[in-house]
Amino acid sequence: MVIDKFTITSPPNTLFSGISTNYKDNLTYVEYLLGVIKKINEIVVQVNSNTEFIEGYDERINQLEREMTLIREEITVFENQVNQNFRDLETNLNTKIDLRLSQIRDELISLLYEFKAEAKAYTDIKIAQVEAEIDEILIGQITILDPTTGIYSPLQTVINNIYDTTRSDALTATEYDGLELSATTYDGYEVTAFNYDQFGKTILTN
Repeated sequence: MVIDKFTITSPPNTLFSGISTNYKDNLTYVEYLLGVIKKINEIVVQVNSNTEFIEGYDERINQLEREMTLIREEITVFENQVNQNFRDLETNLNTKIDLRLSQIRDELISLLYEFKAEAKAYTDIKIAQVEAEIDEILIGQITILDPTTGIYSPLQTVINNIYDTTRSDALTATEYDGLELSATTYDGYEVTAFNYDQFGKTILTN
């Protein structure tokens, strides 16, 4: 706010009786007041000048505040954009990672199937070879030491001889015919094949 200067009508010149050595004593009241008003007007000019400076400074501050507000808004926009870019980057990375993991899983599954197929083919070949080797072995051509005779005999003969050593109570066909048992009488004994082969003589002759 600008302060208006003070104005006053100058008084007419007058004569004074006596001259003082102090210049203030030589001034009339009006002259003294005019001097005061002059000084006040000088102060008013200075105050107005300071006021204009302050108002200009305030305007500069307001301008700086507006510029700072714009800068804050730009920073906020930039921050949001950076955050969005990071979110997009994270999403893209996750998508790529998931895709790569899926590809790796599919590749591993494919390799496992290939390994399984190769292992099965190898196993089938080995099984076929073993089966072929087994087929070439004729049981009748295998000879081993017969503990019942002390000589090498065909495997089946040795097995039969060993089994016969447990049939001390067996009934021969001739002995069975000599019993002259009818079928009904034989069935009445309810003899199992194993018991007949092992204990036929005791069961049927007692």
